[in-house]
Amino acid sequence: NQTRGEIAEGLNVLVASGIAPESALDYMNVIGRTATAAQASIEDISKTAFAVTDNLKVNVNDLAKTMDMLAQAGKEGRFELKDMSAAFPSLTAGASMLGMKGVPAVAQLGAALQVAMKGAGSAPEAANNLENFINQSTANKEFINWVLNNQTAMQEYLEGTSQEGVNINGLQIWSNIWNTYANSRYGFNLKLAIATAIANANPIASWPCSGNIGNPVERYNIFETLNADGGMLPIFKTLDIKHLIYVVNTHIPNSQIMELRNIVLQNHNGFINSSNSGLNNIAYTINYNETNPHTGASVFGPDFYGPNPTILDVWYDGGVCGSTSYLGASACQVFGIPAQPVGQPGHCAFIYYTDGQWEI
Repeated sequence: NQTRGEIAEGLNVLVASGIAPESALDYMNVIGRTATAAQASIEDISKTAFAVTDNLKVNVNDLAKTMDMLAQAGKEGRFELKDMSAAFPSLTAGASMLGMKGVPAVAQLGAALQVAMKGAGSAPEAANNLENFINQSTANKEFINWVLNNQTAMQEYLEGTSQEGVNINGLQIWSNIWNTYANSRYGFNLKLAIATAIANANPIASWPCSGNIGNPVERYNIFETLNADGGMLPIFKTLDIKHLIYVVNTHIPNSQIMELRNIVLQNHNGFINSSNSGLNNIAYTINYNETNPHTGASVFGPDFYGPNPTILDVWYDGGVCGSTSYLGASACQVFGIPAQPVGQPGHCAFIYYTDGQWEI
């Protein structure tokens, strides 16, 4: 319950914002109930209520419904209703410029804040990230408008990410893919685009060379083209986003994906399947060498494969557990099987997905 002073503060916020005193009273029953339920201040809820009705043109008769929607979105995404007072004036103004209005617009913004909270350290950081993302470019505005009006895309993204597992970079990568390839906006390719964005939200270190794997938009196109051309195993099209991530996050750089595929196709075509006797066995097709047979370099030194190594160098020179594990995982991934190198004390291994479960 609120004190008279708190209610007066809420009325003052509304009246100072331009609402007639008699109309402000219509707001207060909803605001008071919402503030109590959300354990928030009357003043903060009043600011949010005004932003919703003024910028998004929500009728005061729908205010209770919209506040309940925002409260539920806060519970689901850690962006609590009491945090929205600072964010909503500018966010709703931006949404209004995108043509968003009414109760549906409130639901969309609530969902957008759930997305922004993924990987954000706090509610203000999430709101700031989202606002900056929307205002960065026309392309981002068009993308976020599409996402907020596409329940399937929004739900796929939310389900594919963990709470701390992705940052705003993932949303930017998804926007870049969406704006570059129209085929990424529906069906399986939508899942592939989201998985690529999530996987690359933090840069992926490349192997066997140094640096990062390359442009995530290019990576999407490589895997999409291979799939469209029939180059991926049947398992690939059955994967959900969380498993697709463990395909597109291969450490093989974009420039060497086709090279690795060609090595396997030319030398071990019989292994190209997703069973236990399949591509995972590529790991054991290179020689276990602690000393490079061609240069004499030690595997425990920095230049075992020499400068700027490629997957061909690994094929010719062999290696130890790290090389076999990365090769085995990568061979699975470039044909559509989820896999990942895993570190162990003094050792490296890899996991791969087959028959609905992970194997090591």
